[in-house]
Order: sequence, then structure tokens, then C-alpha cells
Amino acid sequence: MKKILGILLLAVAVVLTAGCISAGPEEPYIPGEDEEISAWYTVTVEKVASAIYPGDKLVIVIPSAGYTWEVTESSGLNYEEDFEYTEAGGYSYFTIYADEPGDYIFSADLLFLQMVGEDKKYAELNMPVVVYEGTGSGETILTLTFDNAFNPAPGEPVKVVTAGNPTTGYVWTMKETPGLTVLREEYVADDSGLLGAGGNYEWYVTAGKAGTYTVRAECTKAGSSQVENLFFFDLTFL
Repeated sequence: MKKILGILLLAVAVVLTAGCISAGPEEPYIPGEDEEISAWYTVTVEKVASAIYPGDKLVIVIPSAGYTWEVTESSGLNYEEDFEYTEAGGYSYFTIYADEPGDYIFSADLLFLQMVGEDKKYAELNMPVVVYEGTGSGETILTLTFDNAFNPAPGEPVKVVTAGNPTTGYVWTMKETPGLTVLREEYVADDSGLLGAGGNYEWYVTAGKAGTYTVRAECTKAGSSQVENLFFFDLTFL
């Protein structure tokens, strides 16, 4: 695994601006080991990298069936938007990159298709991105896939998934964030039955109060505190 060369600053917040805000429980309920957890939605992190360089691509995949994402801020960034139809509706794909190092923000509002041009928005996507000096590969470095465009209420679990393989000696750990509770964490091995085939790290997280919280995970070699890789993004509970 490539040693960390820089810090990727990536925060994604999906903020629902319509409807009533639920106060939610101050202390979220923590299920027992034998209790099944039903997640409000899942965020899948793929092709994780620790630094972004000019030309490197970030991809956000998020539902948009019946709605459209209108980009409101992309100064200094290049982006392309594609749409994929699925049986459940469809997804918007935002591929984002910068030609020069610097600090950037990518923002978009979720609008109902029949209300494009109106002031009312149903959700908001914000992604601050820091691009470091260096030579990029031009490849997709990190992909975040949301299977729901809207926000969970306080106390509702969100599942975070990333691939890993502890047999290589490297493990992923979810870091503590003020206000964010990790309800459960586990490693699920690939069902192929092959020795050393790898699998997924899965975390269920929630918050007791409405607000925006950072999900952060770090990859270290077993027995070492040296961070070899990391990812983080924001979740908003309303």
C-alpha cells in the first residue's frame, strides 16, 4: 500500500433543506450484538487515496431520479456530469478534477425536475477539495457512492463501507468524532472462500442530535501508529 504523501481533504455534506427538522434522541440507541441494524443509507468508499494531484479525478455518485442536481459552485474545477438509469431510478455521476494545485469547492443543489429555476431546493451537496502540487495520474483516485440523496434523522444509522484485506497486515479503523457514534464495526470477508481474498470493512454510525459530522477512517499497519492511508467526508443529520 502506498505510503501517505499528503492529506486529502474531502468533505461531502448532503443537506436536506425542506421538511421538518427532527430533534432526535440526545443519546442514540446502541443495538446489541445480536440485533440487526437497518441503515438509512450506505456510503461506499472506493479506490481510496491519501492525496489528490492535478489531473486526478474524484467521482461522486448520488441518486437523482425525479430530481436534478444543479451545480452552484465549481470555480477552478473541471467537472463532467453523467446520468445512469437503473431499475430503482437513476444516479448522477460527477467526475471532478483540477488542472492546478489549490483549494476548491464543488457545490450542487438538488431540485425537483418540474421546479428547475425555482428557489426551493431539496438537498445540497458540498465538497471542499485540496489539490496538492505534484504530477497526477489522471485516473480516478477516490469514489464516494451514496445510495440515498436525502438525510437521515438523528438516531438513524448510516452504513459506511470500504474494501480492505487484513491478511496484508494493513487494517482500517474508524476514528472518534465528537457527536458521532459508531454503533457497530466489523470486517466481512469475501465469500469466495479463497485464503487472503479480502473483503469489506463496515461501520454503522449515527448522531444523537441534528448537525454535520465528519466520518474519518485511517489505514495503518498492524502494530504501528503510522497512518498509511485515510479517507473522510461529512454526514448531515436533520
